Order: sequence, then structure tokens, then C-alpha cells
Amino acid sequence: MNITSKVFARCLALAGACCAAAVFAQSFPEKPVRVIVPFAPGGSVDALMRFLGPSFQESTGQQLLVENRPGGGSFIGMGACAKAPPDGYTMCSTTADSLTFSRFLYSNIPFDVESDFTGVTNLATTSGVLFTSGQSPLNSLKDVIAQEKARPGSINIATWGAGTAPDLYARFINRELGLNLVQIPYKGAGPALTATLGGEVQVSYFGIGAVLPQIRAGKLRALVATSQQRSKFLPEVPSLAEFGIDPGFTSYFGLYAPAKTPAAAIERLNAVIVRALRSPAAEKFLAAQTLEIVGNSATEFTRFMQTDREAAGRLIRGLGIKPTDAPN
Repeated sequence: MNITSKVFARCLALAGACCAAAVFAQSFPEKPVRVIVPFAPGGSVDALMRFLGPSFQESTGQQLLVENRPGGGSFIGMGACAKAPPDGYTMCSTTADSLTFSRFLYSNIPFDVESDFTGVTNLATTSGVLFTSGQSPLNSLKDVIAQEKARPGSINIATWGAGTAPDLYARFINRELGLNLVQIPYKGAGPALTATLGGEVQVSYFGIGAVLPQIRAGKLRALVATSQQRSKFLPEVPSLAEFGIDPGFTSYFGLYAPAKTPAAAIERLNAVIVRALRSPAAEKFLAAQTLEIVGNSATEFTRFMQTDREAAGRLIRGLGIKPTDAPN
């Protein structure tokens, strides 16, 4: 075969592949698509995936079936997703904790964070907030810094376990600002919130959605948003980045498929989900959940995850946190 024939053959092969991908994209999906949510029903991830279901069915003619697989700190559900057939008919959705922080915090995760999943899209981002009681004399992070400089160790912060977000932010703020916020451990978010509302501890950390109603009602006071930019839901509250201590990672809700899922299937799923996210109804729904829409391409999401994971690794290693056994 001469060079001209070889080039012609390659062009035919490429054209055939493109044609096959186009046919696949038009016919896919041909049956319901399952999305595994590694949390119990009723949470933000679960609510978002169920909200997207009708739009998904309108675009594809197929159902988006939510399967809740809670337990093991999200690892049971995500493990099931990693082991599912990579045919485009299984996806999974989770928070950043599952695939950004987990590899640095746990030593025996039942899947490989980087190689067992393919990103479909970053659905949305959110922010955390450091807050105090509405009756507290602390009005801002500047007040916290001033009091701690004058009386080191005089401010307590509620946390609920090593490696949880409150623990990481407490350690990070202490290190970067030279403070000595004293951690008071509680058995979960509920008791920590009750302790903060009652003034038992001075400061706590939550996702913004969990405490925004109390902040707006004056029962709690936001001190700083733990995000790279100010949250649009609390635009008057400065971000950590404004104090020169941006941790470099983001709280986000991602949508994934098992590794080796065909690129054409990922492209089709991405297009359908992103279209649904950019509807006025979705914008209203996500705003009610204090989520900010992203809806990027699979390629953009993959780059984002890598950068975010590197930032999380730098933080956790820099704080001297050693991996422990994963929850089961």
C-alpha cells in the first residue's frame, strides 16, 4: 500500500469513527440511566439529581433513576459506581469530600480516586461560612483576630472530628493567621450548631445553606466566607481570600461516570445535564439550595478536579494530618 492509499484508509477510518460516534450520540440513551447518590434521601445532592430528572427525560426520552447508597462516608455508593459497567448507563454524584479530600485523609478507600472515575460535569459550587452567635460581641474575622492576639486561646471553635471541614479550616486559620482557636469536638453538626447558638462555643463552621436562614434571622452572625470569592448569598461578608489566606480549593457538587465510559456517552450526558442546569427553573432551584451553577465541559471539569485535589493535598499534608482507616 503506497502512502496515498494509507492516508486515504486512515481518513476513511476516521470518518467511520466520527459517523459511529454521531449515530451513538443520537440514539443514546436507549434505556433509563442510573445515578448513584452516596447519601440518604433528602440531602442537597439527592434533591439536585431528582430535580434534574424531568428535564433529562424530556431531552432523552429516558428516565434518570436516583439510587441512594448511603454509608461509609460516601464510599459505599462511590465504590458501587466505580465498579459499574462503563456503558454510560451509570453515573454518580457527590460532594468534593469524596474525591478531593478522601485520598489524603484515608488509607483504605475501596476505589482509586483518580483512575476509577470520569468527570461528566461540575454541577454547582457552594461556600462555607465561619459564624458565631447573634449575641456574640464578635462581628467579623477581624474581631476574632484582635481578641486572639490579645488573649490567645480565648476563642473556641466547634468541630466534629479530625479531617472534617471545621477541623481543617480551624487548623488552616490558626496556621495562616497565627491564632490559637481551641477546637471543641461534638458528635456531629447538630450538637455543634446548638452549642454555637447557645454561646457554649464562640465560633463554628457550616456550609452556607445550613445556616443562612439563622444568619438572616439574626440568630447567627457570619464572620467570613471560606471561599475564594464572596458568596452571592452573603455578598456583604468577606472571603478568606480577602485576608490573604485562600486555601485554593472549592466546595462543589460533581457528576461522574465509571472510568472507560465511552467519550460519546460522556459528551451526550454532559450536553443534556448542562442544558438542564442552565434553565431558569434550575437557576431558581439551585439558588434556593444556596448553590451556584457551573455546568462546564467534561474536559474543563477534569482539569478543575486535578487542580482542586492538588490544593487539598497541599493543605492536608501541610497541616500534618496522617491518613486513617476509612469509615465503613
